[in-house]
Amino acid sequence: MKMIILTINFMLLVSLCGADITTDYPLSDKIERRTPGLTEKDRDDAASFALYASAIDSFLKKRKFDEGSVKAILESVEKAPDSKELIQLTFSRGNKFAQSPEFIERAYEIAKLNPQSPSLAISAASLMIPKENAKAREILENAKNYMEDHEERFEKESNAYIAFVVLLAEIYSSDNDFRSGDRMFRRAASYKQIKDNFIFLRNAAEFYTEMSQSANENSFLFFKSDKEEALDKAESYMNKLEELASSGESPAPNLAPLIKFYKTAGTPERAVKIILSSLLAKPDDKELLILLADAYNEEDAPSLALRTWKQIFAHHKIHPRFYLNMGITAMKAQRFKDAVDALEKYLIAYPDNKSIYYSLAVAQLNAGEAAKAITSIAKSQENYESDYIKAMAYLKLNDYRNSMLSLITAQRRATAKNDQNFLNRAFYLTLAFAADKAGEPETIIKNLSPLIEKNPDDHEILNFIGYTIVDKGGDMQKAEEYLRKAVKLQPENPAYLDSLAWLCYKKGDMKEALSLIKKSLSNDLDPADAVISDHAGDIFAANGDMKNAVKYWQNALSVYSTELKPETVQKKIKDAAKDAAKDAAKDAAKDAL
Repeated sequence: MKMIILTINFMLLVSLCGADITTDYPLSDKIERRTPGLTEKDRDDAASFALYASAIDSFLKKRKFDEGSVKAILESVEKAPDSKELIQLTFSRGNKFAQSPEFIERAYEIAKLNPQSPSLAISAASLMIPKENAKAREILENAKNYMEDHEERFEKESNAYIAFVVLLAEIYSSDNDFRSGDRMFRRAASYKQIKDNFIFLRNAAEFYTEMSQSANENSFLFFKSDKEEALDKAESYMNKLEELASSGESPAPNLAPLIKFYKTAGTPERAVKIILSSLLAKPDDKELLILLADAYNEEDAPSLALRTWKQIFAHHKIHPRFYLNMGITAMKAQRFKDAVDALEKYLIAYPDNKSIYYSLAVAQLNAGEAAKAITSIAKSQENYESDYIKAMAYLKLNDYRNSMLSLITAQRRATAKNDQNFLNRAFYLTLAFAADKAGEPETIIKNLSPLIEKNPDDHEILNFIGYTIVDKGGDMQKAEEYLRKAVKLQPENPAYLDSLAWLCYKKGDMKEALSLIKKSLSNDLDPADAVISDHAGDIFAANGDMKNAVKYWQNALSVYSTELKPETVQKKIKDAAKDAAKDAAKDAAKDAL
């Protein structure tokens, strides 16, 4: 009832006090005249709210907090340091004035003088961490010590004490002062109201785990090292956490930070264990199931996470934003059709989220839906990553020219951003492949030549450029330099031997061409690659061995290849047959004579 009266009075004061912060007589007198019957504490609290209301009213009129307004706000806190409502209003992180150094310094002074106010200490310290850790530590330790000296307050203020511990643990860790933290946790664990609290146990486990990472590893005689001591304490607190979780008494929000904690500790499987223990008591708890899916992801078990997400969506009404979590999980599990389905459902609710269209396009591309991937990527943000995905989709559709053009656009944009990690060897080989299929040899040579300058022993690039020059026409001397070097670096590679044999064939050196192609054939698979077989047929024919020429042309037709035109090879075989028939006729005519 008291709070109801105070709230009503506060609302009255907002309208009665006006914008003037400086008045002709004390605000308490004003309040006494207008609201008789209040106790002295009520009048003090009301006066503080009145000062705060006046400052806010001034802000609404001026659209900014001037020095007088901020001073009035701080005076209101100074008059009522125990008012949780007033402190909550004043120290809200949404208040820009509360971020100023002047405000923080004054708040520190007020909090230091009022250690009996846990709300004030917590709020002021939260503004100071991490830039003013020393001051935050001082007011938090003062408030904690005050509460420890007045143990009767634990019944009402145990949550505030836990907040002290949490904030101080962060400061002690930051300052590498683990001894002070250890003393604090030992003392806190002696209070029955604290020792079994889930948040306290969780922070203790986190603190001692972090402590173990910087503790001394040296032991003496039968005594444990500092590191071992810290790890033992962390393990003890983790066991208590798991025991408490298995009872089903810990709500999901308390369990959520454990996923990250266990991952940092290198034991993500324990997060799964602790959540499963909680689910035994609450098997249909939606929030726990969501945590379980996240924990499976952290444990690198995306298939189990995906199965959990499917269970959640099948049995619970859940916000559509979680379809994104499910989609990302499905991507990790390489269940791309499931990813497509989840991401499409997410985008129904959030159609303007351009970044997700990129993920959808990747999922569609991997799910064999290249045409849909092109449509999706068109709705994403324009950048070189999306250009690359578009190029890969065009490759899947055998649209090599558009693939090449998309890669060139990606190259231009990545160059402008100077992203050399993106413009790597694999990127340029992909561009060269698309350009080769599109019949653009100049693009291949232009983009691969700089790679040779950077790495002159890259035999794959040497062969790619050399063969392109030979096949499409160009500087044969340069091509020979590249190809002989590639063969020298990998003398048994059948593709490289074929390229050099083809160069010799084009130059008219049939003897070396034959020697090289025979070696290529002996090192290749059986049947040989279609292109190698086709080249072999031409080289055997040029050396007058039509029997082997026809044999290898036929081999070429028996092996599927997108690089070979079957009709061209068939014509060679027919022409060879006609020539053989003519030769046979001539021989018959000679015999008849």
